[in-house]
Amino acid sequence: MPPGIATPGEPLHCVDHVGKPVDEVTAMLRERGVTVSYTAHGEPSGFTPPGDWYVHDGVMSADGQALLPAGAEPGPLSGPAPEPGC
Repeated sequence: MPPGIATPGEPLHCVDHVGKPVDEVTAMLRERGVTVSYTAHGEPSGFTPPGDWYVHDGVMSADGQALLPAGAEPGPLSGPAPEPGC
């Protein structure tokens, strides 16, 4: 199972990203040297969502690469609870 992008040691650890716009999260990850790809229900592989869609969560799919599910609606904002020290 790939690690979540917000787990300790990963690029968005202690960073609020669930429910944020695609453009905002993409920029945060690029600043950290991470290449981003997206997935969305009913969309083909390689789909790039509009920048105003919402990030629902994410995993590190490979070293320096993240895969983020996104949607036109914010979705359930039930990301992991902040860890102590965040």
